[in-house]
Amino acid sequence: MHTEIVQTLKSGKSKQDLPRIVEALRDYDPFELFETLFQLSTREQGRGEPVAFGAYALNELNPTCPLNLEAAVESLLPHWDTSIEEVVFYLAKQFGAQAVESAALELRKKYNIGTPATCLEAISYWANIYSAKSQ
Repeated sequence: MHTEIVQTLKSGKSKQDLPRIVEALRDYDPFELFETLFQLSTREQGRGEPVAFGAYALNELNPTCPLNLEAAVESLLPHWDTSIEEVVFYLAKQFGAQAVESAALELRKKYNIGTPATCLEAISYWANIYSAKSQ
């Protein structure tokens, strides 16, 4: 993970700081942004990491996702905080909301119980919300 990107995210104290943070991150290499922001955004909250700010920046900056859709969706399992919709919105921007929902449904065949199944349900939910907002 790129430590300067993480430090920039940590410099924010409230939601009002998010536009400044996003602007400060614009000049970073898109691959570095993806690697840092996506990895951070799929982690559990509450460990002193700027998970929510990372997800917001990921969605706003929208760096190209080098993963295929199924791998990207599966990366959210099982630690992604399902209240952080920006990660799913980012994937919907990259691949389309319907494709994200289809990938989540397909992965439910593999992960049909427990936390991963709950995460996949949340992914479908947020993909539908994104789709409705986009129309």
